[in-house]
Amino acid sequence: MTVTNNPDKMKNVYLFLLIFSTLLSLSACKKDNDISNEDRCFDASLPSGQMIFSHLPVDTAKVGYIMPLGHLNPPGHTRPSDHMYFVNVPPGTVLYAPASGKVLDEFTFDEGNGVHDNRITIGVTNTASYYFMHLILDKDIQIGDKISAGQRLGILPVANVSGFDMGAMVKTIHQPFIDAALYGLSSLHCDSPIKHFPKDIREALYAKVRRLGSDKDGKICYDVPGTLSGNWIAEKAPRDPMKTPNFDSYFVSFVYGNYDPSKMVISIGNDSFFTSVKGAVHYNGTKVFYVQDNAPKFEDVTPADGKTTYKLFDTGEFDGYHSLREGLLIVQMLTDNKIKIEFFDDTTSNNRDFTGNAKIYVR
Repeated sequence: MTVTNNPDKMKNVYLFLLIFSTLLSLSACKKDNDISNEDRCFDASLPSGQMIFSHLPVDTAKVGYIMPLGHLNPPGHTRPSDHMYFVNVPPGTVLYAPASGKVLDEFTFDEGNGVHDNRITIGVTNTASYYFMHLILDKDIQIGDKISAGQRLGILPVANVSGFDMGAMVKTIHQPFIDAALYGLSSLHCDSPIKHFPKDIREALYAKVRRLGSDKDGKICYDVPGTLSGNWIAEKAPRDPMKTPNFDSYFVSFVYGNYDPSKMVISIGNDSFFTSVKGAVHYNGTKVFYVQDNAPKFEDVTPADGKTTYKLFDTGEFDGYHSLREGLLIVQMLTDNKIKIEFFDDTTSNNRDFTGNAKIYVR
C-alpha cells in the first residue's frame, strides 16, 4: 500500500482529525446531556436477521482513503476508535443510506466557529444498526422515520471537515474489554461496517483502506487480562464515560498500529506522568509513539516481570515508522489491574528509575 506524503492532503487529514477532539464526552448513543440507553442504539420492534448493506453511502471514486477501526489520535481518541473514517471526500457530497431501517437517534454537534453538523443512527434489525457522523441531515428526517436503502440522508458540510465517520453496532458482539463500564455501546458492540456490504462493494471499499496487511477492518480491543496489553485509565479519573468531558484524555493504551498492525504503539492521552531530564519548559507527550522493534510484547508483560522499559519513537500513523527517538517510558504492573508508569524526554538512556512523578493507572 502506498501512503501519500502530499502536504495539502496531510493538512486536510489533520484538520479533519482535529474535529474529533470535540467529541470526547460523546458516546455512540448519547443525545444532549442524557445518559446512553439501548433504545437509541437498537429497536426490539425491528425484524430479526442479519444487517446487510446494499448501497454505497458515497461513490468510492469520491473517497480519498478509509481509516479502519482502531485509529489513534489522542487526546480525543487515545483508545482505538470504534468507527471508520472516510477521508478526503469533497464538501457537499451527498450521503445515502446503505440499508433500510428506522431512525433511532439524531443530534447536532457544535464544532465551534458557528459550524454545526449531525449524527444519525439507523436501526436495521432488532440487534444491528449503523451510524454516520459529520453530515448535514436533510431537514425532513426525524427520529422514528422509516428509511429506505439508497435514500438520501444529507450532505457533507462545506467547512471544517474533509470526510465523514461510519460505524456499525451488533448487539450479539461483545468486545472483550476488561472493564465494560468505561465504554459506550458503540464500543462494546462495535463491528466493521464494511463487513455488511456484498462482496463486490466490500472489495472496492477495502481497496481504499489505509492499513498494511490482509486485515482491512481493524481492531479496537487489545485488552488481555493479567498483561499490560490494552487500555488503562488514571487511578483518580472519573469513571463515568457519559458524564466526563475529555474522557479519553485519562487513558493510556498499549496497542498496535492502525496503519501498520505489526508495530507496537503507546497512545498517551495526558502527559501528567512526564518527567523532563532535559530541563524543557514544556513537552507535549500527548500523542502516539512507536516502540523499539525488539521491545517486550505488551501481551507478554505481567506483574512477574517487574519494571519494563520502552523507547519511544515518532509516528504520525499515516506514513509509518520514523527513526526519530522522542523519549523513554517505564512501566511496571503492580497487580493484574494496576500499573505504575512514567515518561521521560530521554533520547539516549536504555533505562531509568521511577521518580515521585510516576502515576498509577488501573482497569
